[in-house]
Amino acid sequence: MSQLELKKLDFIDSLRGWAVLGVICIHVYIWLPWHGPLEWFLLKGNRGVQLFYLLSAFTLFNSLSIRKVEKYPLINYFIRRFFRIAPLFYLSIIYYLWQDGWGPRYWLGDVQEISSANVLATFTFTNGWNPYWINSIVPGGWSIAVEMGFYLLLPLLFKYCKNIKSATAMAIFSFILMKFLQYILLHHPLISDVNLWREFTFLYLPSQLPIFCLGIILYFLWKNKGNLSTLSMIINYLISIGFIYLSFLWDGKYIAEHVLFAGAFLLMSFNLSKKKLLLLVNPLIGYLGKISFSLYLVHHAIINGLKEQHLLTINHFSLGFLLTILGSLVLGSITFYGIERPGMALGKQIIAKIEGNN
Repeated sequence: MSQLELKKLDFIDSLRGWAVLGVICIHVYIWLPWHGPLEWFLLKGNRGVQLFYLLSAFTLFNSLSIRKVEKYPLINYFIRRFFRIAPLFYLSIIYYLWQDGWGPRYWLGDVQEISSANVLATFTFTNGWNPYWINSIVPGGWSIAVEMGFYLLLPLLFKYCKNIKSATAMAIFSFILMKFLQYILLHHPLISDVNLWREFTFLYLPSQLPIFCLGIILYFLWKNKGNLSTLSMIINYLISIGFIYLSFLWDGKYIAEHVLFAGAFLLMSFNLSKKKLLLLVNPLIGYLGKISFSLYLVHHAIINGLKEQHLLTINHFSLGFLLTILGSLVLGSITFYGIERPGMALGKQIIAKIEGNN
């Protein structure tokens, strides 16, 4: 990828930084509820995951389009994805089994303990298809399983989504598929725990696929190198605010909340790809985005440590959030440079050998 391409994509890291901050916000809020004018923002922090998905589809489409000149682009693609995700995620499985044990928890429903099959499914990223396994070992691990499932679909989507028209058609199809499956599955639950089943049918891949498809639309919008007028940007931001407002007003009655948020993220991201706002796109937030995968996986460990030291029982959200961010920043930087970067480097070495570039 050229330096010009990298420069154009610096807004991606900052958006990932805001996404991980949102996720950390909601998880601190669970332990330290804060009632104030921004409470609604904290409660929607979990929508940061949908921003991750949208950006992931965007960057992967861009990457595949640039690297299609390789000898073995498909093999190389899967190698890159595996070594980008697996090393730190596998360590997280081991750590959280040590931290939380193998016993009962919410995500196991009426199952009494983590099984070896559950562990194996989590290691192979297939846990996303079982309501008892999707999120029962690594906190937030459901999104990794969904992401890996999307990785398998991406080459097919890349083959058939050649422009914004076909990408939009795919997004519409994925939305209809999501609604159809939700109707069937919610009326015919396959497990006794209705609440757990409802959450599963929201978390699993078919429910999140429309978000990835919106990321593909973002890619084709961005690929058009034309500029946006100030008026167009203002209109996009206003429409984004409107989508978020509708998510509160409708409460998922007509269009699912996470889809409305993703629509808002699409327009905001498109604006920032054309013109950066220093408040939103800057080196500090960009660094958080750079290490966001590490932050996502380690912040639960930091929260657990703060709880054990009775530092999350002070009923002060701001301090609890600050301590979580600082602890996650330190540990996340260590895991990024100590595990993520070496893992990616190993993947590159394997690809170089496959390509014959020894």
